[in-house]
Amino acid sequence: MAPSKKSQIPMSFFGWPLYQPDRAPVDNTWRKEQFRFIAQEDNPNGGFLFILNEWSFAFIAVPGGDLPGNIWLSGLRFYESNFGKPVAREMIPASAIDGAANKIPENWVIKSEPGSKAKASWVYDPKSGYDRRGSLNLTVDANPREAWLRLEVTGYPLKKGHEYTVELALKASISGYMKFFPLLFPGRTFLGDENFIFSYPARSNFARQLRMASDVGVHDYQIVFTVPPLDDPSYEEYFKGLDRSMELITQADKQAQVNIRIGCQPPLWWFGKYPQELETISNGVTRYPAPSSLLWQEYVRTGLAAAVKRIERDWGSVVSTYFPSAMETGEWFYPVWNWDGAMPGSGEVTRKGFIRWLQAKYQSLQALSAAWGFGVTSFDTIQLPTAAQRRESQLGEFYHPTKEQNKIDFVEFYNDAMADGVILCAKVIKEACNRKKKVMAFHGYLHELSGAPSGLNHSGHLNVSRLLNCPDLDIIASPYGYGDRELGGIGAFHGPVDAYQAYGKQYYGEDDTTTHRCPAAPPNYRWCNDIKQTQSMHTRNFGQNYSRGFGSWYMDLIDAGWLLDTDIWENVGKLHRYWQEHPVEQNQYKPEIVMLVDERSPLYMRPDSKVLGHLHGREIKNPVASIGAPVGWSTLQAFLDGKVPAAKMYVFASVFALSKRERAKIQATLANQKATAVWLYAPGYIDIEDRLASEENMKALTGFDFTAEPACTDKLMPSGNSQLAAGYTKEFGSMEPSLAQHWHVDASGMIPMAQYPASGHTGMAALDASPDRPWRSVYVGSLNVPATLLRNIAKWSGVHIYDDTDDIIIGSGDFLCLHAASDGNKTITLKHKAMVYDCISGKPMGHAASAKFEVKIKKGETRLFHLSSK
Repeated sequence: MAPSKKSQIPMSFFGWPLYQPDRAPVDNTWRKEQFRFIAQEDNPNGGFLFILNEWSFAFIAVPGGDLPGNIWLSGLRFYESNFGKPVAREMIPASAIDGAANKIPENWVIKSEPGSKAKASWVYDPKSGYDRRGSLNLTVDANPREAWLRLEVTGYPLKKGHEYTVELALKASISGYMKFFPLLFPGRTFLGDENFIFSYPARSNFARQLRMASDVGVHDYQIVFTVPPLDDPSYEEYFKGLDRSMELITQADKQAQVNIRIGCQPPLWWFGKYPQELETISNGVTRYPAPSSLLWQEYVRTGLAAAVKRIERDWGSVVSTYFPSAMETGEWFYPVWNWDGAMPGSGEVTRKGFIRWLQAKYQSLQALSAAWGFGVTSFDTIQLPTAAQRRESQLGEFYHPTKEQNKIDFVEFYNDAMADGVILCAKVIKEACNRKKKVMAFHGYLHELSGAPSGLNHSGHLNVSRLLNCPDLDIIASPYGYGDRELGGIGAFHGPVDAYQAYGKQYYGEDDTTTHRCPAAPPNYRWCNDIKQTQSMHTRNFGQNYSRGFGSWYMDLIDAGWLLDTDIWENVGKLHRYWQEHPVEQNQYKPEIVMLVDERSPLYMRPDSKVLGHLHGREIKNPVASIGAPVGWSTLQAFLDGKVPAAKMYVFASVFALSKRERAKIQATLANQKATAVWLYAPGYIDIEDRLASEENMKALTGFDFTAEPACTDKLMPSGNSQLAAGYTKEFGSMEPSLAQHWHVDASGMIPMAQYPASGHTGMAALDASPDRPWRSVYVGSLNVPATLLRNIAKWSGVHIYDDTDDIIIGSGDFLCLHAASDGNKTITLKHKAMVYDCISGKPMGHAASAKFEVKIKKGETRLFHLSSK
C-alpha cells in the first residue's frame, strides 16, 4: 500500500466506522424512526432490542435526578425489506401494539444486567400513541450506570444477507437517545462489539461525516480499536473489524491518516477471572484492572505489543498515531466521581502496589517508621488508609506533614501508579512500531478533576510532569472544559496545557461539542441551538488551539451525527485554510498573564477539601480568563524549570507546599522579570524539608504577615480606598462555610484591597516593589476573585488590556480571537498600530494608522482577527 500524503494541519475527525448501532433522538414530542440492518447469519430466533433512552457516556434511562421517567413506543413495525421497502409479509404489523391491550407479547421483554438493580415496568396506553394509536408506556424507576436497561423483541427468523427494517414512533419525558441493536447471531442476545456491521458502512454517519471533512481539507481521522487477548479463540475476528474500518476510510479518502485510540482494557471475561486485580471503591464496587496490577501490566506488554505489530504490518502507511486508553472513560483517571462518600483505591491489588512503592522509596522499615512517625514492623502488614481516615486531616484543610505522612505517601503512590500505566503503554507501542509513530494519551486534568468528590489527590493526574519527561510519549490530550464551555464561557482546557510544548510535547484537544445537530441533549449539555452557535463555539475553541499551535479533533461522540452538516464543515474548512495560509510558529505563545497550578501541593490536602475545586476550577479560571488579555495555563514545576516564558503577572493558584530552594527560585524569577505574583489562600504554608506548616513559611514566600482569621466564610468586601479595588463594590468570595482555615494579612506599606466584613481584617492586599523585593506581591484570602480586581492588578503590573468588558481574549503574534461575554460595541486596543482583517471574511476592520478598532458583537459570538503591519 503506497504511503499517503500526511496532513500538515492538526485538525481531525473522530467517529465510529463500524460500531454504529442506530440512535434516535427522543424528547417530549413524537418522532418517527426507521432502522435497517443486514443479518450476518441465519438466526431462527432473531429480532432486535432498544437501549432505553441513552445519553452521552453512560447507558442510562434518564438522569438520576429526574426518575421516574417515561418512554412511549407506538406503531411498531418489523419486516423484511429492500432499501427500506417491504418485500415480505410483516413479522410485526403496526397494529401489534394497538392489539396488545394489557397483554404484552411474551417475546417482548424488559431486561437489564443481573444485579444491576434497574427497575422498569410498562402498561398499554390506548390514548397516548402516535397518530391516535395506542402506545406502550414504559416507566423507568431506577437504572444505574451500566445497567443496560433494554427492551428485547425476539422470536423472528432472520436469513443471512437479507435486509430487515424496524419502524416506530418514540416519545420520552426526558431528552436522550434510543439506541437500536439487531439481534444478529444465534444464541447472542446483545453485542456491543465494533467487529460487527449493523448497517451500511458506506452510508453511515461516520462515512458521511468523513466525506464532509475530506471535502474541506481535513484528512486526519481518529477511530477506536480494543487490544484483543492473545488467547481468545476469536483473535483474528477482532482484526477483521479494524480492517473493514481502515478500508472504509482509505477508500473514501486517499490522503487519510489515522490515529487509533487503542483500548488497553481486557475483555469482561478477564474481569471475572481476575476479580482481585480490579480497581476497588470503598463501597465494594469494582471497575477495571488497577494500574498497579502486575497481571494487567503483563497483559499490556504482550497483547498491546502484538496488536500494534499486526496493525503496522497491514496498515503502517496509514496510521500516524497510537492513542492508548484505559481506566475511567479511557482517560487514565480513577473513579473519583462518587457522590456517596465512597473512595477509590481500596482494593488488595492497590495495597500490594503501595507496599512495592514504599519499599522502593524507603528501602528499610527504619526509614519508613521515621517518616511516618510510628513503628512499622513489616512491609507485608501495611494497610491502606481507609476512606474515613483519608478524609480526616490534622491541619484544617491539610494533612500534617509528619503525623499523616502515610496518607501523603499513599496519594503520591496512587498518582505514580497511574502515570506508570501510561508510560508502560507508551513504551510498549514505541518499541512495537520501531519508534516510527507518535504516541498520545489523555492526562493532566489538574483543572477539570479538581472538584471531584474523591479529590484531585485521588485522580491519578497529579504526575503530569513525569509524562512530560517521558521519551516515549509525544502528545498529551484532553477534552476542553465542561464547566465553562457554554456560549460566552471561556472554553478552557482541562489542565495546564501551556507547560507541554516547553518539554517537547504536543497537545491535542477533544472538541466534543453537542452541536445543534444533537436535539436530544439534556439541558446541562445543550450548548448550541442553531448553526451560528455551533460555528461560534467551534471557532472559539479553534482560537484557543491555533494561537498555541495545538491540535484538535471534532468528535461525533456517540455516533449520532453531531457533525452531520455541511455548514459545520464549511466553517471548519475556513479555519483549516486560515491555518494553512498562516502557519503557526512554535513557541510563539507568550502571554503576559500566566496561571500556575501545582501537582505536589494537592497531595497534602484532604480529598473532600473544597479549596482545589475553586482554585483549580472555574471560580478562578473564569475571572483570570476574563481579564481582557491572553492567559497561559502552566504548572509550578515548569516555572521552576525555567520553561514558562517571561510574563508580567503570575497567578499562583495552589502553591502550598515548597522547599526552601523552590521558594528562593520563585522569588529570584519574579525579581528578574520584575513581575507581579498573585497568591491564593495558603501560599507556601508547608515547608517540605522541615516538614512544618506555619504562617512564617507563608510570610517568607510572599512578604505579608499572616494571622489566622476567626472561623468564617471567605467573603470579602472591596475596601474602596485604592485604585486596585476600584470598579467593584460587591461582596465576593466562594462563600464556602466549611473550610477550617482562613488568614488575614498585615504588612508595613501594604495596599488594602478587601476586608472580611465580620472582623474588618484585611483579606486581600498588595505590596509594591521595593529595593529588597523588586517584584510586586498580592494576596487573596478568598477562593474567588472578580475579573475587575484582577484587571486592576494586571494594569498595575503593566499588562496590556485589549478589552475591559470581561470578554475572552485569545491570541499571539498577528492573531487575535474575541469571544464575547456580553452584547455590545467592543473597543479593542492593540499593542501597536496595525491593519486588522477578519480572518474568515478577509474584510478590513480598522485602519493601519490606529491601534484601536470596534466590533459590534453578541454574547457567545466569536470573531477572529489577523493583524498586519502593512
